[in-house]
Amino acid sequence: MSFRLAALGLLLLAGGCAHRICCDTYTYGPPAFQPMSVSPMGTAANPVNKPISQSFTMTASEANYTGNFTAARVQGSCWIVQNPTAAAPATFTLTATGQSCASGQGFEIDSFQITDSFGQSVTTYIRST
Repeated sequence: MSFRLAALGLLLLAGGCAHRICCDTYTYGPPAFQPMSVSPMGTAANPVNKPISQSFTMTASEANYTGNFTAARVQGSCWIVQNPTAAAPATFTLTATGQSCASGQGFEIDSFQITDSFGQSVTTYIRST
């Protein structure tokens, strides 16, 4: 009888310890951010060329993200974001201003920052041609 009680006590003790170890090492909190995907994606050193004679769309998405994205021009004057806020997956329309880029010489590069509701952002670069 005492052997059964001792074995039962060891099982309960082991179960309690295993649970405590599990719970003590578990990390609570929001899932890690997923990388944002933006298209077209140009860099400062290698901007995407777009003709100023027509509008184009810029898209943004992020795995498991269903909130809104915002797009804003950070530098330049060639392109205007027509719809600065869009739900994921987001599509933004960019139109040429027709002012400083009217000749389409490709000298000016505009940059656009796309941000999710958590503050994560990515910047893409567009050269007017």
